[in-house]
Amino acid sequence: MRWIGPTSSVFDITTYILMYFVICPAVCGGSYGAPGVDNVL
Repeated sequence: MRWIGPTSSVFDITTYILMYFVICPAVCGGSYGAPGVDNVL
């Protein structure tokens, strides 16, 4: 049962990064760290 701890932690971190950089910008209409035509204004 010891391997569940680190596996769960990696899964949590991956899910948090995915939500922060992919899902939140898609919902809020923003973009992080991507200079381009969208955020020149």
